[in-house]
Amino acid sequence: MEGTDFALARAKRDGVDYGRTMIDIDLYGEQPLGQVSMLNYLDRREENVVSDIWDWRGFRSATRYYTTFGGLSHITFYNGEGKVGAQSSFMWQHLDGKGPNEWPIVQTSFEIMNYDGQHRWFDSEQTAFDYFLSHEVKKI
Repeated sequence: MEGTDFALARAKRDGVDYGRTMIDIDLYGEQPLGQVSMLNYLDRREENVVSDIWDWRGFRSATRYYTTFGGLSHITFYNGEGKVGAQSSFMWQHLDGKGPNEWPIVQTSFEIMNYDGQHRWFDSEQTAFDYFLSHEVKKI
C-alpha cells in the first residue's frame, strides 16, 4: 500500500504483475482516521472496472460496475446490514447517424427489493421516486 496524497492510496501487487496498481483507495478527506470512501478495482490496463462505495458511517453502500469503455453498466445498492436493497442497470442508447462510441449510456431499469414485502421493478429512478412518493402519501 502506498499513499499518494492525504485522500488517496494505492494497493499494488508485486511479482508477476510487475507492481501494477490493483486498487485505488479514496479516503474521506475530513476524516482524521483515513476512513475509506471508495475502493476502485482496476484491470490490467489500470482502467476502473468496479467501485465499492462506503458510507461515512462505515458500511458499503453501493457497488458500481463499468463497461470496457468506462461507462456505467450496473449499480447494486446495499442497506446497513449489507443486503441488496436496490439495483440499477444501464445500456447504450442507439442514436441514428452516430457510431457506437458516441451513444450515451442511459438507465434501463431500477429494482427495489422487498418494499412492503414485494419486489418492484421500474424503468428509472424518477419513476420509482414518483411511485414511492404517491404510495407513501396514501399511508398518511
